[in-house]
Amino acid sequence: MLKNQDIIIISTMDWTESVQIMHQAALRLSENNRVLYIGRQFSIEHLIKYPHYFKYLVRSFKGIFPIQKNLWNKSPFLLKPGRYYSKLMDSISQVMMRWRIKIWIKKLGFNDPVIWCFFQNSGGLVGKLGEKVFLYHCVDCFSANSTGRKKRLINEIELDLVKKADIVVGTSRKIFNHKKQFNKNTFYIPNAADTDLFQAVFNEEQKINSEVQDIPGFKFLHLGYLNAKTNINMLNEIFSRHPDWSFIQIGEVIKKDFNRKVLREFTGLPNIHLLGFKNQKDLPSYIKGCDCCLIPLYKNDWTDCVSPLKFFEYAATGKPIIATNIEELLEYKEYLHIAKDTIEFEELMSSIAKGIIKTDPKKQLDFAKANTWEIRFGLIEEKIEKFL
Repeated sequence: MLKNQDIIIISTMDWTESVQIMHQAALRLSENNRVLYIGRQFSIEHLIKYPHYFKYLVRSFKGIFPIQKNLWNKSPFLLKPGRYYSKLMDSISQVMMRWRIKIWIKKLGFNDPVIWCFFQNSGGLVGKLGEKVFLYHCVDCFSANSTGRKKRLINEIELDLVKKADIVVGTSRKIFNHKKQFNKNTFYIPNAADTDLFQAVFNEEQKINSEVQDIPGFKFLHLGYLNAKTNINMLNEIFSRHPDWSFIQIGEVIKKDFNRKVLREFTGLPNIHLLGFKNQKDLPSYIKGCDCCLIPLYKNDWTDCVSPLKFFEYAATGKPIIATNIEELLEYKEYLHIAKDTIEFEELMSSIAKGIIKTDPKKQLDFAKANTWEIRFGLIEEKIEKFL
């Protein structure tokens, strides 16, 4: 276990977004270390494409501010545009980040920090921050949804980081198998769950949130972002045929990721309930009122890189789980139901709604207890300690 270290987490997510692996790392590491959490890096082009990024721009003016004891947050100011299309622009942005991080290190009085990096455009930071060790924690195939020059440059820039990092961690086997070709210190460590939080669904004292309780019909839950990875066409087709079923979305809907007509048609269905972002600690009260949990991803090269965080969280609740057949979930098929297409997905939903298929809640909870963040981060900390 790491103790009394200064740790800098370079994230791909703002602190205020839904809780992901990088947030979990910051919260747990700060129990015994000092941690600076650096949020999303973005430029003017992102503000144009994603107007909600303006709130991150506003946060960048706040300076370094405390989240809790031993944990600080800093949202970076605008970087140079075009960094995914030009190595020169990316190099300039990395120099800017290096300069800024050095200032933040000095302000916090950090010494010889451990760098825990989730952002792929960071090769230019390795060995430049006075760090003891530089860990690249890869949670996605960042170029998988891109084409042409952009895809090539993203791959080249990320490869630079993979080769330079002291340690590389991949959350899926596909990521691990690719990265290990370029760095011998590459390890496969998948996602996990805050099992203590999500198993509260089992408690009789846990009340059901009224927002969910008032929704009619058999309730299917989707937790997390509704984004480009989500097979909204499949969901639209299924729920339009089953008005007696309700789809409950907890988490943001990334509207830019979808065809406007398809999104409007889907969200316009009377049995689609978009409840929006909810505080992490309140999720058990929503999940307890649902009947089945969904992982309705497209099956492609991008989603085959994913280790769905929601799978481990769902498992801790003991609720039935239905997912599409992405690679990373196939080894867990004894804990969930996997469908290869829309027909199978709908059939599984119907069987669970009718009580034909049963789930073993205790078996799922036991699995979740063996796949906690404490266990996962403990493994990573052991790798880091070898460099200290």
